[in-house]
Amino acid sequence: MFTAVPMPVHLGYLSPKRVLGLVAALLFTLSLEVHAQAIPTPPTASQIFASGVEILSESLTSLPTPLPTLGSSESFPSIIFQQPTLAVADLPPAPEGYAWGVLSGGTPLSPTESPDARSWIALAYTVGEEQPSVHALAYNRQTNVFRDLGGIVIGETNLWGEWYENSIVLLQTITWGMRYSYGSLYVLDLNTGVMEIGPIHHPSQLLDSDPPELKVLWMTGELGDSLTCHLTVYDVVQKSVIDHPYGPYCFVEFQSNIGKNYYRAVTNDQKQATVAYFNAEIGDHTDLYTGEVEHVFWVSADEHFAVIALDSSGMIDVMPSDGARSDRYTQAQLSAVDLRTGQVLYQMPVYWENAAGFWSADVFEIRDNWLWVNTVNDPSLGPNRFLHLVDDRVEINLLDATLSTDIGGGWFIIGPSERQAHQWVKLYNMETAQIVEVADVSNFQQYTIGINTLQGNEFEVIVQCCLAGDTFNHSYEARYRVRVPQIAIPSTS
Repeated sequence: MFTAVPMPVHLGYLSPKRVLGLVAALLFTLSLEVHAQAIPTPPTASQIFASGVEILSESLTSLPTPLPTLGSSESFPSIIFQQPTLAVADLPPAPEGYAWGVLSGGTPLSPTESPDARSWIALAYTVGEEQPSVHALAYNRQTNVFRDLGGIVIGETNLWGEWYENSIVLLQTITWGMRYSYGSLYVLDLNTGVMEIGPIHHPSQLLDSDPPELKVLWMTGELGDSLTCHLTVYDVVQKSVIDHPYGPYCFVEFQSNIGKNYYRAVTNDQKQATVAYFNAEIGDHTDLYTGEVEHVFWVSADEHFAVIALDSSGMIDVMPSDGARSDRYTQAQLSAVDLRTGQVLYQMPVYWENAAGFWSADVFEIRDNWLWVNTVNDPSLGPNRFLHLVDDRVEINLLDATLSTDIGGGWFIIGPSERQAHQWVKLYNMETAQIVEVADVSNFQQYTIGINTLQGNEFEVIVQCCLAGDTFNHSYEARYRVRVPQIAIPSTS
């Protein structure tokens, strides 16, 4: 028979620091034991679901929740950085007259390799010159030949873009300023060399486009003072550049579902702005509304209505570019406007605060002329609301809830506002304002609720409690498949 004999523990010298560490560890362990409590009594199905909801199936899960341990620093996840495929140290010696790297003031940039791995491009600077310059050098692995593609004006930040057809890659250079950033967008072609397709003045946009075209929108001048913009289109196949002057239409503030872009053109005295649709590529332009417009939230597909921020301070406070140029707080009115008559149909307070960096309300189009106004950025604006713009009026339904999944037939899943715990689920019809209660666990602390759509008026409702990270010794999850016969969802087939 084996008898366990307790062995003496040699603590050695206990410094004050070590004593404090041991005491802290002991107190932490005791706190875990104190707080590792049983989960609160779960609610029953009859306590969860509203009258009329049919329960089709139910499954329960109760699992031990692992308690946190003291552990070592090695137990914490570490950040893994994506390593480049090539490093300067892997390159052969630079050709005579060059040295790998960039001049002082620029961030080093790893070489970029073509998708077929036959070539790579790296930045190097000239040596032996009174005024050194940075060049893009290409190397062909099959011929072991270097080629100087041309000079680059390096920035504080330099970013490689995508490769096209194993021969063309983008390079963006940026230098940051207190008020503006600037730089360039380059096309580096293994066959034809370096081409600058557009200077970049923040916040220029590299527009989404597929080969064979690359598009960059860039600006010149100062905001509110003879600002002009250009859309530069580079054709990868033809190796050609087309410049489309955009005039004052620099920053898209709203893009419709069919891809139409709407802008604000601010007058030089910064007292008014014109809301306009503009497309320089096809020569299409329509002025829609002029006033003290601080932002364009939405324009209807037929350009009959718009939702804009209207101010009455006498000056445009929030310049185009998502307010990045505004140094002032502005109090305005979120205004639904009839663009055909100029009549303001509805208003509610809204504001931009530059320090916060966002408008106090967001506007989302749910379907044609049906809008969801989300006030979660500032509870003082009141509850969220639906706006339905029809004929010459606005129908308003206030809804102190978060809008979730569109399940068809005008019905949406709604839950508590983002400022509240997720403890109830209801269904809401935006056309009739009818609300159907589904499930509620707000009378049961620590329990939350979620919902998944299944088919038609059937749903999966999930009730959870005390997941990992809480102070309970078990987790709990119940899944219910339910039917809500009070609603009818049209078939999508």
